[in-house]
Amino acid sequence: MHRRQVTTGLLASGLAAPPIVGPTSALASQEQDNKDNDPRFAQFAPIKLRVATGLVLVSWFLIFASGNWWGIKLSGEHPQFNENRVGLGGLLGGLTRPTIDERLKNAQLMGALFLMGNSLLMFPTTRRARWNMEIILAHRALSWDPKLAASLVSLGTLTPQAARARSTQIGLVYLVAATTLLLLANPVLNKIYR
Repeated sequence: MHRRQVTTGLLASGLAAPPIVGPTSALASQEQDNKDNDPRFAQFAPIKLRVATGLVLVSWFLIFASGNWWGIKLSGEHPQFNENRVGLGGLLGGLTRPTIDERLKNAQLMGALFLMGNSLLMFPTTRRARWNMEIILAHRALSWDPKLAASLVSLGTLTPQAARARSTQIGLVYLVAATTLLLLANPVLNKIYR
């Protein structure tokens, strides 16, 4: 008789447990959905550019300078941010992510941004000894912040002349911090930066 009561109690608690857990997990899922749509939080996504020929999944960013190719492999997912927001300036003491316009205030033009296949190219207009810099890529209302630095790469027989002949200019590159390049692939928030 005692066993029957224990078994009945366990079954009753087992049947009652799912409804107790259900709404809690549904609320957690709703909070996650809200977090996914909130521009304050980074989402991770591959870098995709919408250009005249369609959608391009970017795999490399390459710089030809001082006779060498520098590159950053961009395949995979990177932190993606929504740039369609109002900048707060220094209102919160630099706790917020600066907007594109705020980053461009003291920026220095470094060169043009080209697209060749699924690679972004830059041919700098200024001379630097090293190009091991991080990048931020902005396109339409999104930006990606890979947190990767460029390093020397070997591209075999690809010459800068051949690369320039096979590529199309799609934007500009700015130096926005000592070790950060901002790549603006037009259009950026319906603005054309020239």
